[in-house]
Amino acid sequence: MPSIAVLVWVEQVRRKPLKVVAHYTTSRFTFSFFLTPGMVIACYLVAEEGFAAHEAIQLVREKRPHSLVCSKQELAVHRFAAYLDELR
Repeated sequence: MPSIAVLVWVEQVRRKPLKVVAHYTTSRFTFSFFLTPGMVIACYLVAEEGFAAHEAIQLVREKRPHSLVCSKQELAVHRFAAYLDELR
């Protein structure tokens, strides 16, 4: 399962005046299969555009059909949205 800690870190960095570059690999030895660009985009839509998690997932799937490929990725987006709700 994708670590919510990575998404929490992204949110913490997003709140600071810093720039972040994300690099995705396909190594079988990393978690990057789960932390896909589609998942990060869905989390961005939740954090910045005010989408509900299910709305962000649906939009990402419409625009990039194979970018959220498993239920664990969906769960991570929902967990990230819950984390943001706790902050508000």
